[in-house]
Amino acid sequence: MDVVVKCLAGSHLFGTNTPQSDKDYKGIYLPETKDILLGKAKNSLNLGSNKTNEKNTSEDIDVEFYSLQKYMNMLAEGQTVALELLWTPEHMIIEKSPLWDEIVSHRYELTHKKVTAFVGYCRTQANKYGVKGSRMGSLKKVITHLGPAPKHLKLKDVWSGLEYLHSLDHVEFTEASANKDSEEMIKMIEVCGRKFHETVKVGYALEAMEKLYDNYGARAKKAELNEGIDWKALSHAYRVCTQAIELLDTGKLTLPLPKDALKIVRQIKLGEINFKKVAPMLEAKVEQVVEMEAESHLQSELDYKKWCEDFVVNKYLEKIDGELFDTDPLNSVTHSRICGRFPFTG
Repeated sequence: MDVVVKCLAGSHLFGTNTPQSDKDYKGIYLPETKDILLGKAKNSLNLGSNKTNEKNTSEDIDVEFYSLQKYMNMLAEGQTVALELLWTPEHMIIEKSPLWDEIVSHRYELTHKKVTAFVGYCRTQANKYGVKGSRMGSLKKVITHLGPAPKHLKLKDVWSGLEYLHSLDHVEFTEASANKDSEEMIKMIEVCGRKFHETVKVGYALEAMEKLYDNYGARAKKAELNEGIDWKALSHAYRVCTQAIELLDTGKLTLPLPKDALKIVRQIKLGEINFKKVAPMLEAKVEQVVEMEAESHLQSELDYKKWCEDFVVNKYLEKIDGELFDTDPLNSVTHSRICGRFPFTG
């Protein structure tokens, strides 16, 4: 295996490590020539020290290498780990080849605003630990308020009592046409994305809201009470959002994290900020990422042919040439003609 680069990764890269943190390393490699030619090159290699199913300890080491082809595809997809590798500072690089220096010299060309992976990860964590918890709080208040009302009444009969709930997060009051052929407007209350017309019965609305509440599950209910929260996952989500915002604004990543961001991420990781404060913080970050992605001046996406096809083909051919053709002048000429089909000017 030819190592292109091996870097410190994870909490030690971000600056969020604690005495209990294990060591993580990420890297890129060039597969063996035989594997390239036979199509057997693995996308990734896991060389970690922990071969059990148990959680890592501070003594364990995680080492993962991506093939050059896999890495370039990850960059094109906007994967967080790929961009973190690209912006890892020199003093955190354990080993590298001239090929890595070549890649880094083009990192502004390799950076783009397609941060779908960032947004997807942030939303997943927010939905799992953040948004759901804050939604449950608002949903519970609406259910508690409606509970004593006679179930046969319609929402419009208790509407005046509902309007004080407008200050709650995830609760909105709107209007909509009674039907497509009418200009008549009817009032609606939207609770956690679920809309209820003023004409529906209180019993129906309560049943739907209670079902929605139950569906959030035990973990979200604990989150509402600041219990059973995966603080590490929440800190990762907040960190990723912060990184995405910096990337979209400046076109680069600062590693380790800037001091102000690092302080907040550490506090979240250690559970030092109440969940009721963390949830809206994370939600705001997610929305900011979405807005900035639309407004960013970065290139829309990576030049896939140039970087994910031609670049990788040329580097693999160079490796094959070095190992198979050096002693055979005829084959070297043949290889030169092959390489001419995939010109790369950098």
